[in-house]
This record gives sequence, C-alpha cells and structure tokens, in this order.
Amino acid sequence: MTASILILLYIFEYHSQLKLRKKLLVAVLFCAVLALAPAPADAQGGACRACDMNPDRCIDACTVLIDGGLRDARTLSKAFKNRGDAHARKEALDAAAADYGQAMALTPGDAAAVNNRGIILNRQGRFDTAIGDFSRAIALEPGRAAFRINRARAHHGKKDYAAAVADLDRAMALNPDDPRALNNRAGALMMLGRHDAAIRDLDPAVALDPKYAAAYNNRGIAHAGKGDFAAAIRDYDRALALRPDYAKARENRTKAERRQR
Repeated sequence: MTASILILLYIFEYHSQLKLRKKLLVAVLFCAVLALAPAPADAQGGACRACDMNPDRCIDACTVLIDGGLRDARTLSKAFKNRGDAHARKEALDAAAADYGQAMALTPGDAAAVNNRGIILNRQGRFDTAIGDFSRAIALEPGRAAFRINRARAHHGKKDYAAAVADLDRAMALNPDDPRALNNRAGALMMLGRHDAAIRDLDPAVALDPKYAAAYNNRGIAHAGKGDFAAAIRDYDRALALRPDYAKARENRTKAERRQR
C-alpha cells in the first residue's frame, strides 16, 4: 500500500492531467493484483510457528508451506517440526511422529527433532525405538540434561529401573537443580525398593519447586513404602492442596488411611 501511495505522489508532481489518469489506472490495477495475491510465505510462516495457541491453524499453515515447494531444507524441516508439535498437541501421535521423521531426514543434526520423535514414541509405548532416538539426540548434544531425563522415562517404561537411575544420575550431574530429574530418579529408586534414597531426592525436589504436586505424591508413596502412613498422608494432602483434581494422590491417600487403621 505504501508503494502505491508513493507512485501516486510521483504522478501528481511530474505528469500532465491526461497522463495522470492513465498512470492512476495502472496504480489501481496494481493494488487490485496485490489484493488478489495469496498470503506471502512469511505470513504463513508466522501461523506455522503459532502451534501452542492454535494447533489446527498451525497445521493448515505449515501444510501450505510444505506443499508450496519450499526448497530450503532448514525452513522445510522447521515447518515439519512445527506441524509435528501441533499434531502432538492434538494427540495425533502417528502424524506427529511422521512429521518429526521428515524433519530428521531433512536436517539430520537437529537434536530437538530427534528428541521430539522419541517423546512421541515413548508415549506410544515404543520404548526401544524411543531409546534409540534419545540416544541419538544425546550423541548430537551431550550437554542437554533433558534428553537424558527423557531416555530415563523410556527405560522406566521398559521397567529397566537401574538404567533409568543411571541416566538420571548423568542428568543431575549436568543440572543439579532440576526438580524433574530428582522426582524421576526417586520414582525409579522406589521401584528398586530404595525408599530412603527416594525421599532424599524428593526433599530437595519440593524445596526447589514447592508447587510440584507430583513430587509430594511420590514422597507420600515413598513414606508409605516405609510404613510411615502418617507422613504419607501429609504429603498426599500437600499434593491435593496444590491440585484438588489429582486423582492418583487422592487414591493413594485413601489407601494410606486404610493401612494406617
């Protein structure tokens, strides 16, 4: 629109009235062509990036970019990855995994795409394949504690609790103040019957994040595993105060009350 205004100003200053009419007609036609043109790629790209707010719109915008003949591998990979994020938010896990796979093929060094597919595979119960993806992501970016936490979750899913603890030990070495790693390691330790060690992880986890309801619930489980049901109920109450709809904590509290009697 700014360009058309500048054209009109130029016409008024340097041309006769007759030529003005002809040029004005050209300018009007030029504006009409602009109005009829499809949205530019950067506008589509903006919608393709807004996947958290509106996943359906994101999927549509990313699909326009993907089907529009993009040749730059990195840009196309981002479009696939963003569309994968949107599919994941809609629980379309197969579609998400496929899009992350396309992004990985286009940019094999993109650790985030590899990690994201691993998360989807883990949610689908495909633990071995997920572990393969997380291992690849770790090889690409060894300093990312989150990738080790995610691989630990897949090991936990396979009931390989020792491997989960080992990964979480490494994650803690990279980021000692991560309450998620502490909570997850505590969960694996409890499965190995190491309730005291689990509590030693959960105490700092809730100190680092006092609103971490899952950590309070897990500490309650650890106390119950030791037979300290009064302490377990206190922790379940803390979890429920933070999340009144926390069904698992409510169920655990009921069990602890029954066993306390």
